[in-house]
Amino acid sequence: MSPASEDRPFRVLKFGGTSVTGLPKVEVLAGVVAERARTHRPVVVVSAFSGVTDALGRALEVAALGGDWAPLVEELHGRHERAVDELVAPDDALHAVVTERFEEVGRLLQGVALVREWTPRVRDAVLSTGETLSARILAAALGERGVPARPVPPGAWLPTDGAFGSAEPDLAATAETLSEALPSFDGVPVVPGFIGASREGETTTLGRGGSDLSAAVLGVCLPGDRVEIWTDVDGVLTADPRIVGEAETLARMSFDELLELAHWGAKVVHPAAARLLRARGVPLEIRNTADPNALGTGVDAQSGTGEEHPVRALASRSHATLLHLDAPGVEDPAALTARALEALRQHRIEVIMMTQGSSEAAVCVLVPDSARDAARRALDEAFHLERLTGRVDAVRAEEGCTVVTVVGDGMRRRVGISGRVFGVLGHHGVNVRAIAQGASERNISVVVTGEQGPLAVRAIHQAFFAPRPRAAEVWVAGVGRVGETLLDQLAERAEHQRLRVVGIGRSRVALLAPDGVDLTAWRDAVEAADDPPELLVEAAVSSAHHPRIFVDCTASSEVPRHYRRLLESGVSVVAANKVGFAGPVEDWRGLRESARVGASAYYETTVGAGLPVLRTVADLVDTGDRV
Repeated sequence: MSPASEDRPFRVLKFGGTSVTGLPKVEVLAGVVAERARTHRPVVVVSAFSGVTDALGRALEVAALGGDWAPLVEELHGRHERAVDELVAPDDALHAVVTERFEEVGRLLQGVALVREWTPRVRDAVLSTGETLSARILAAALGERGVPARPVPPGAWLPTDGAFGSAEPDLAATAETLSEALPSFDGVPVVPGFIGASREGETTTLGRGGSDLSAAVLGVCLPGDRVEIWTDVDGVLTADPRIVGEAETLARMSFDELLELAHWGAKVVHPAAARLLRARGVPLEIRNTADPNALGTGVDAQSGTGEEHPVRALASRSHATLLHLDAPGVEDPAALTARALEALRQHRIEVIMMTQGSSEAAVCVLVPDSARDAARRALDEAFHLERLTGRVDAVRAEEGCTVVTVVGDGMRRRVGISGRVFGVLGHHGVNVRAIAQGASERNISVVVTGEQGPLAVRAIHQAFFAPRPRAAEVWVAGVGRVGETLLDQLAERAEHQRLRVVGIGRSRVALLAPDGVDLTAWRDAVEAADDPPELLVEAAVSSAHHPRIFVDCTASSEVPRHYRRLLESGVSVVAANKVGFAGPVEDWRGLRESARVGASAYYETTVGAGLPVLRTVADLVDTGDRV
């Protein structure tokens, strides 16, 4: 570092795999580093090129099975050679570095193939290849673009405890190393993330997501004024954008909120990195290399939600199994829970959440689907004697579940959040399998089936992030005389009602218009439609809107078969169709039971001389008359 830069604060910039892959992203990276260099002393931390670490892991597995690992390594070698040609002017020395590294990887994998296994030391040596080479290549690319930069040798600035595969950074040793190395370091340091070194100088890795942790360690040991994480999203969003298309980027949030979201499935920043920055009071920014001008999300200790907007965001985690352990013969529920959790801990099984009823000896634990069988075996072994004597029942498993979590610091001071969450889920017919609320009171988690997970996320998101009164969504099946008249009446009164027709169906075709059908020209729109008619019901069931109404103006025997599903999904049914309510009494009772979930069923039809009498007769009975 030059003497003129000594009075400027450090700024750690970490670029993830998607942010260092390809010429357009590297151009952005260079621009960001050059801009920061005007006001700060930047330290750049880089991940491997996108997908490289996973490919190296596959090569290890293939070698251990005696397979042909060479094509995988050759493809990675060629990819890095092409990156040098794309990002840097002709550089024989850099090509030689790439070749030498992959020759070393080949020798290590040959050894793995001979003994059919790898040691943790060998695994770290292979997996560290991606970051080692990306740091060398990107430092050269920065120099090509007018930013003097030098790569830091792998692990040189990140001393660890030497535990291969999941090494713990040594903060005191790191701070001492930096104080010795930085005064004489010339240029912008480019540090390979994910990699540390033992006291003996052996390469260690920090575990999955370790590049974030590398940046956090450097950020607190320099010390930096903040850490910037550059990734492929605009920051932290109010929900997963793959589920909620209208999810918005949060400008500010607290570390506590970020950690809750990270635990429950929002993998924006490694939790260990966030905890370290929170503990040392170093702010964090999450930015998008695809849109470097976007502000992203700022994270610090004070920026949590207040009472006015108590919910900050939603997270969801799928592919989970809910295990039920019932113990009718056990009198101490606390001991039951302690033994169950200890059994899972001994087998290193992740417990996503746990719930227990205080009135009975029963406990539910949520584990990843991948750990289902191991978790069942662990619990069966722990309670083997109790099962033989009938004091503990066999473990029941519900796999394929999703846990949906509502997060916000302000929830602690706001009454009614839980009621609102469960009310929304009830309106949409979402069956809650388990419930948990953290001791911090900044999260509420519900477990639902995997099939209903996306619907639950969309429904809750709409309730808290689009709380304004909205028009009911309406789907109309049948455009005969009754349906035609209804649509024309809705068109005439469009300015005076809170109904929005979003779907119209007839026997062979359906019109789906999520933004609303232009009712002044609905006939032409239906004529031009080409969606299959069965999509009308699917659209109503899958919509996260509330309220939703499905109107059956057909005389079909097929449409009423969907009434129960519609009602159980929270869609109210209005029917002018005789068929659905004129069958066996068991079907009628089933419809009434389904309507109790949260939707309503309203039916009317004509009898005799075309008189609408069903509602009149029902009103008479309700007020005490006998028919």
